[in-house]
Amino acid sequence: MKKNWFLKPNKKGLVFGMLFVLVAAMFVIVLPMNVGADWTGNVTIKNDGTVDPASAPISVSGTTYTLTDDINGKIVIDISGITLDGDGHTLQGTGSGNGIEAKSEDYLTVKDLVITGFATGIKMDYVDDSTITGNTISDINLAAVVMPYTTDSSVTQNSISNCGYGIRLTTGTLHNTVSENKISDISNNGIEVWGSENVIKENSISGISRRYGITVSGIGSTGNKNVISDNSISDVYQYGISITNNNNAVVSGNTISSVERYDGIIINSNTGTLVPGNTISDVSNYGIRLIRGDSCMVTGNKLVDLENAKCGVNIDARSVDNNIVKNDYKESGLPGWEEGYGCVFISQYFTDNNFVFESGCFPQGTGGAKYQVLDEIAYLTGETTNRVVGHKAGYLTEETHPGIGQKIQELSEVLEEEQ
Repeated sequence: MKKNWFLKPNKKGLVFGMLFVLVAAMFVIVLPMNVGADWTGNVTIKNDGTVDPASAPISVSGTTYTLTDDINGKIVIDISGITLDGDGHTLQGTGSGNGIEAKSEDYLTVKDLVITGFATGIKMDYVDDSTITGNTISDINLAAVVMPYTTDSSVTQNSISNCGYGIRLTTGTLHNTVSENKISDISNNGIEVWGSENVIKENSISGISRRYGITVSGIGSTGNKNVISDNSISDVYQYGISITNNNNAVVSGNTISSVERYDGIIINSNTGTLVPGNTISDVSNYGIRLIRGDSCMVTGNKLVDLENAKCGVNIDARSVDNNIVKNDYKESGLPGWEEGYGCVFISQYFTDNNFVFESGCFPQGTGGAKYQVLDEIAYLTGETTNRVVGHKAGYLTEETHPGIGQKIQELSEVLEEEQ
């Protein structure tokens, strides 16, 4: 009987069939591994709205550009009026360049990105009416966010850590808001703003290893009416808040603690600045300090745990017509000038017509409410244009308080070093 050929064993066919199945299985296993892998390359959103290269993992719906995968590279925005939505995806750098770049484009939104490993996280030059929100930015060599010459923009609800600087709005910024950001482990300044009518509020800043929690300056602009309010600042090296060359600014409701080297708040070359309702603790120099302040008001602030400080409030060089009224030193731990450094020190360096009224606000107990304000000019000359109302102040002598001259000399040397 003749056998059917297809029933006859065929070793060559069997081997070929097995190889075919094996190769097919490899494709089944290997090909899906490429789906969702990081995409590498730089991307430009061009001024005609197209994405270059077209293979970049960005979907477009109207004016919203959404990442569909992580990108090893940067994104350049050359068009106004769009939203770049990271949708939680990552931009990964190699230690240089900018994660996001835009110049002279307006009405931009950058949100929900993870940005890491660049020299600068987001850099937008001459960009107005724009928003940076909900991003996580870390391991940046220079600054997480840089926006020079920006107007009517906001940087809000971002998480920033392990960067050279946090947020920098530099050189002529106007009408911007920096709010509700969490900033930690920064080498230099947590938030830095140069300009006018900006609002910095409700940010949490900690772990500043070299410089300031918040610094606001009028350099390069008129520097008027900036507001710094309701921020929480801790573990800072030099200053909690520094505001320089500003007029009619407001520094209010901030909580500042653990300033290693200098002051909780320093007001330098300001006119008409209002400093109410701040809580300051554990600083090494002064709780609040005025240098070249004119017609400023420091009132309703609470100074706590200042056992290591020089004093609570310092009116320093060329400060005139300022008011220091009803600040609370009761929990400051400052003993008074007859036993240590007191609550208020008015420097001899051209300080005129300053008004101090702190009655009822001093620590109680030994040395409590007595001689808590020291006017250095009154100490040296017996005459002063500064007015201290409501308690004994200023007229201490070496005879009545041995060692007071040495304390004043120590303060004067510190002040001269810092000029």
